[in-house]
Amino acid sequence: MHAVCIFLGSSKGNHPSYIEAAGAMGRELAKRGLTCVYGGSSTGLMKQLADSVLAEGGRVIGVTVQSLKDKENFHDGLTE
Repeated sequence: MHAVCIFLGSSKGNHPSYIEAAGAMGRELAKRGLTCVYGGSSTGLMKQLADSVLAEGGRVIGVTVQSLKDKENFHDGLTE
């Protein structure tokens, strides 16, 4: 396995443990050398996940449809 696709929200959720879990998941993906594929948003849990992977030197690929990319803030610091 080379990559993991993760589906999660663009909000922070209702409990701090959600942000903590997204960060922990991102760090673990990077530690294991797995590329993270996610929705590409620069907000909420998605941002936390991507930023934690990138902070550990990992790869992050953002995938979305054009209509959402036009409406939301797409993370501009991704690998792809």
